[in-house]
Amino acid sequence: NYFMRITRKDEKTLRNSKKYMVIETRKDGVRFTTSTLRELGKRHKQISSSYEEQQQELLEAAMQVMASYTPAIEDLNMLIAELDVLLTFAHVSANAPAPYVRPTMEAAGSG
Repeated sequence: NYFMRITRKDEKTLRNSKKYMVIETRKDGVRFTTSTLRELGKRHKQISSSYEEQQQELLEAAMQVMASYTPAIEDLNMLIAELDVLLTFAHVSANAPAPYVRPTMEAAGSG
């Protein structure tokens, strides 16, 4: 709930007014509210609750959309990994101190 606070010495202005409702008197001052402020506080709470619900719905919808991209992202991950390996082989071959050649495959046991 929302409230306003005034000093204890100014509390006299609230005492005889029906417009203000004293919530609490403390050492540091008097906390009070009005019927309008209470209604606005309730309205704010309702709107905030509605906002949170709508935000949750949007989050769930966004998560579903993102989940639908998972297979494509996994495929892309594999392609990038393969490309990384092939580019690394090409880089090592191009920058080697001795030229790389394609290996010759021989029958098992002949070498």
